[in-house]
Amino acid sequence: MGICGLTKLLRRHAPNCLRHIDNLREAICGRHCIIDTAIYMHMFNYKTDLATCIDRLVEMSDHIKILGGHPLFVFDGANVPEKGGTQRARKAQREKTMEDTLADIALLERVKFDTTLSLIDWLNQKAEIIERLQHKCVCVGFEEYVPVTAPSRLNFAEIQARFNDHNIPWITAETEAERDCAIIAKYILSRAIIAKHILGTQIIMPIVMTQDMDAITFGAPLVMRDLSLTDLKKASCKTSAHKAKSFFIQTRALLNELGMNLAMFTDLCILMGCDFTGHFCGPETALKHIRNHRSIENMELKGHDFINVDYKSARAIFKEPEKMRTVMVKWNGSDITLDDYLDMKHK
Repeated sequence: MGICGLTKLLRRHAPNCLRHIDNLREAICGRHCIIDTAIYMHMFNYKTDLATCIDRLVEMSDHIKILGGHPLFVFDGANVPEKGGTQRARKAQREKTMEDTLADIALLERVKFDTTLSLIDWLNQKAEIIERLQHKCVCVGFEEYVPVTAPSRLNFAEIQARFNDHNIPWITAETEAERDCAIIAKYILSRAIIAKHILGTQIIMPIVMTQDMDAITFGAPLVMRDLSLTDLKKASCKTSAHKAKSFFIQTRALLNELGMNLAMFTDLCILMGCDFTGHFCGPETALKHIRNHRSIENMELKGHDFINVDYKSARAIFKEPEKMRTVMVKWNGSDITLDDYLDMKHK
């Protein structure tokens, strides 16, 4: 989910921070691409099986390399206790979807052999059921469907084994993958800034590839959304520019347009609703509150009630750690530190 309604809010109040990508090859070439694995695992699992999903993740890495990028996949680590409510709600939704899907499959079997219906009714009922199933199942034969099981953390080991076979670098996050994606991207950017001052080298900003908008709240300097495997394939095969559907979100431009610092923006996201709190108010109302009061504490002083919103815990999760932890990258059959990995890539 990320942050409720954030993309629409940015399109309305900070449109210049959203930059559509005219040339995907130029957008990726030379950049470190920090990838939220679970996001693309779910995207590539749509109407397919786990083996195909893993093949597509490997293919994604290959195409990024062809375009001159340096992929680094990040897997989710330990669960965050504050996210328990969101996870339970998602599990309940998945279970309901599976029940509905199995019911539709059974209904399709009954309708197929129902001789009491007129031809028109028989065709219409079948068409309606098949239309619903096409969005949730794999077609394994003529009018035969099997429900797709959503990938989970239990599948991480299989994906990581394939990554090791193909020498694809990956790490396991401390907690949320998008959090570590943002932290690593900021660290790579800080190294690039230091190198520019010492060696005069060009600063190339790393990309966080995800659909979760809370990567911005975690402070990722540059986020790429809506990247598809189809766009990567087309850009890899063409020497000319390929205009992709994906777009960049630039955090500094976002804050400048909204007239906020990162702390104010974090409070805005908490009010709008994130994975670690309930939904408090809509995007426009939240923006108005933060622009007027500048923080949730100031809103409390003005009489707003936050009894049901544990905003301090959520804010602590979004806050950047005081010290960068030692990140170990799995690559070429060994564990190396993030600094060693970056040094080897730059060489």
